Amino acid sequence: MVVTMESCPSVGGPVPPEGSNGLDNDMETLFEISEMSPSEVEEIQNGNSYIKELTDGCYLSLLQPTKTKKAFRKNKERGLFHLIFSSKFFEACLKWTNDELVKKGESKVSKEKFMAYVGLEIAMSLVPLNNIRQYWENKKFSGHQDFKDVMSRNDFQTIRGATKFHPPEYDNEWASKDPLWHCRPMLKHFQKNSASHAVPVDSSALDENACRTNGRTRAKSYMPMKPIRFGIRFYVCTGARELYNSYMADNGTGSTKGMNMSPIQQRRRLKST
Repeated sequence: MVVTMESCPSVGGPVPPEGSNGLDNDMETLFEISEMSPSEVEEIQNGNSYIKELTDGCYLSLLQPTKTKKAFRKNKERGLFHLIFSSKFFEACLKWTNDELVKKGESKVSKEKFMAYVGLEIAMSLVPLNNIRQYWENKKFSGHQDFKDVMSRNDFQTIRGATKFHPPEYDNEWASKDPLWHCRPMLKHFQKNSASHAVPVDSSALDENACRTNGRTRAKSYMPMKPIRFGIRFYVCTGARELYNSYMADNGTGSTKGMNMSPIQQRRRLKST
């Protein structure tokens, strides 16, 4: 896929158009973190002129550079986070989550604590372990001190079990048509803001990705030949060089088979086949 945005400032690619001020050094450093290292690029390009030609012209264009730079100067990484996950939607999710916590007899959480919880969820994708409890374990070669310093495992799992991305109203017709109805508002919000603030220019990669889950949801698919056999499939578009997610969509389908079975029963059935 080829995208041409010649009027936008670039990061990590060709020199910005004449008249643009570019980005601050701190911000350039932040975006470089999301790029492939020079050794990784060289390894991919080595002996393959076609791949080299594709990656050489790739860069990330900011569609709203003034707003992006202002957010970074004011609140650093947190400011960039709220460009994608706006403060208004974040506070709405906090309200819905606190309402669910109260229903379950738990105490409400503050805005800062909910932000810390979201931060840990993001960190889990950077420091992958097989099970949530492993982040708080004290065994050798297990556990992670930063997770323990932020909050206890019980607090984390309590918030996780009550997190809501949609209003409390339940629309049966909507839910029957959309397997991901419970997080559709968040997915739409994320997609809209990701595409409106930056876009990879020149070559992009489109691939599917499965998010592992054993939850009882119609969005789950069974893929016996994949490393993740039970998961929700997404289709993601990123730049060929910058690891920026400019587009993400689910396939809108799934399976109703085994929805009333627990994860343990599902695994037993799988082993029996």
